[in-house]
Amino acid sequence: MGGAALTKLVTDGNTMTVPLDEKRITLKPDEGKANVTSKKTEGDNPGNIGIGKTTKISVMTPIYSQGGELSFKTTEKEVPEKADKYVFAINEFLSAAKVTETAAKATTAVVRGKVLYIEFTDAFATGYGTEDEETLVNGVCRVAGQFKEVNEVQFMSGGKPINTLGSVDLSSPLSVQR
Repeated sequence: MGGAALTKLVTDGNTMTVPLDEKRITLKPDEGKANVTSKKTEGDNPGNIGIGKTTKISVMTPIYSQGGELSFKTTEKEVPEKADKYVFAINEFLSAAKVTETAAKATTAVVRGKVLYIEFTDAFATGYGTEDEETLVNGVCRVAGQFKEVNEVQFMSGGKPINTLGSVDLSSPLSVQR
């Protein structure tokens, strides 16, 4: 976070840490909620706004036809209360895809402007075959496409863009798929 001042917010046993210079905190004690919104960029959006808010996402499972065409089966799933909806949706996809090792996960995700910056563990950027690369990249772009506030995705690891995933260029944001 580059030296940003942080604060911990605790309500009803739930804790959030937010950078003070980038976010505004609105407490609603009578409703048991704390909303965190951006002061800097209107498009910034944390993946879990409001403690106790129920959110449902679409879980994408990749399916290949006999002709080799990639499509996705969609099921709805409730996001756990303290989970980030973006990270949860991406990790559900990675689990359903059965392409990555179990250590390959999204760890954080934040929307700036209309770009979803997704931080992955180092295990995500390991070698895959061409079909698996296509499944992963198209799947993450499809997962992100369910969120109307997101138009592009940037794959990150170690705080920097992942340049390539095999033969796929990831050095700049990719358009989501809707």
